[in-house]
Amino acid sequence: YIVQIIFLTGLFLVFFTPMELGDVWWHLKTGEWIWENHSLPHEDPFSINPEGMRGNPVLKSFWLFQLIIYGAYLLGGIYALISLKASLFAGSFFLIERICRKYGLSSTLGFILLVPAVYIATSYDELRPQSATMFFFALTLYLLESKRLDRSYKPFAVLPLIMLLWSNMHGGYVSG
Repeated sequence: YIVQIIFLTGLFLVFFTPMELGDVWWHLKTGEWIWENHSLPHEDPFSINPEGMRGNPVLKSFWLFQLIIYGAYLLGGIYALISLKASLFAGSFFLIERICRKYGLSSTLGFILLVPAVYIATSYDELRPQSATMFFFALTLYLLESKRLDRSYKPFAVLPLIMLLWSNMHGGYVSG
């Protein structure tokens, strides 16, 4: 387990970087708006359309993600957001490595195969709803492969909960 802990910690540190894309702040502010108003906005209260008017339509499928990042921000500020981002990415790659192990790959080979994917992901490691999709896709795949390879129905018990959460964070839930 030492190698797995080192691997997971290393992944976390690789993705523990500042956030550079601006839309994380829009998601954060929308989460605050949802929290304060106890409802979903019918129009985007923070954007101005090309005609200089407010009222652009808002995508409501991200609401749970927005509330989660707002809650994380309230609890720990910017470092909580960076930690959440790093956890989603590290967790995704850790689950993929666990799938590789289920197929009999050695830890060393699994790590080597993941290096290019981790490298590519570092150029897009932002805290966005897509980050949740990456994590939930890896988790769903891990649970389904666990059921198939281990002949256990236990993983199926949590799949409805995963879908409930995922479908309220990002439209990528359809891939699960």
